[in-house]
Amino acid sequence: MSFDAMRWVWSLQIVKGTDKFVLLSMADRADERHCCYPSMSRLQFDTGLNIKTIEAALRRLRDAGIIQKTGRKMGQTKSTPEYRLIGVRGREEAFKETKHICKTATFSEQKKKAPPK
Repeated sequence: MSFDAMRWVWSLQIVKGTDKFVLLSMADRADERHCCYPSMSRLQFDTGLNIKTIEAALRRLRDAGIIQKTGRKMGQTKSTPEYRLIGVRGREEAFKETKHICKTATFSEQKKKAPPK
């Protein structure tokens, strides 16, 4: 499971709940390269959705640039397409940005932004 990929999916503003549900199943199986190769039966088992709904969700996610096929076929039969989740940032990247923001903001700037008591 990729914690970074799961966190990324939760942060996305995806209109259709079925698309997010399918993407969550994929993120749960993503490796350190943010790639996964869940079979249709696995996606169906995880989500409870029918195959046509899953295929439509995958098509919308590809069209939106959220996932892409890598061109590799995986699994025991080498027939399951591998997908890459596009835009997943690792915790290290997020930490570097947070660290930079914390260093650049002065105490007086932070005090100005603080909510009133």
